[in-house]
Amino acid sequence: MIHEGTTEFNSQHEVPYSRKGVTTETTLFVLREPGMDQFKHYMRIKQMLMQVLREIGEKRKGGDLEPEDISGEEVEAIELDHEESAEELAGALEMMLLASEKIGVSDFVETFRAMACMRANKPVVMLDGDQAMTDAIWMAMHPDDAYKMAIRWAAFFAMPSVDGLKTSSNKPSDSQSQVVAV
Repeated sequence: MIHEGTTEFNSQHEVPYSRKGVTTETTLFVLREPGMDQFKHYMRIKQMLMQVLREIGEKRKGGDLEPEDISGEEVEAIELDHEESAEELAGALEMMLLASEKIGVSDFVETFRAMACMRANKPVVMLDGDQAMTDAIWMAMHPDDAYKMAIRWAAFFAMPSVDGLKTSSNKPSDSQSQVVAV
């Protein structure tokens, strides 16, 4: 669900954390749009995504890559306005990052971790909506959950837009759908 610049991510594994002296576990993370505190990491993630999209596009044009090599089905266009489309985008993005020869998945996830765990006025990751992500909490996560969280966040908040149109969720778009050719 997207609400006021946020979306939720549910991890497959419970993550323990302590809040006000009480230890609890959660699988619910609220992902939020970045602010200027996160500018450096946010722009690096956007740059990585553009490089991956360009690389995959070049491989497809050169005949080096069949669409099935990315996600098991043809990925020609992905709509960005609806949450279901962002889920589809996240799946394609996950495969594109794994297939990339230029962008390391670990670099992508590490950049997201640095942004997610930084002290900020408005953190981009909150556990149960009220506890900011920290390095200690991050280290308690399962690696697959950390990767999928980074992908989901990027699909919602960092994917490039079409014709300069904003793809974030804080303002509805005038159009019913925006399409990014992959």
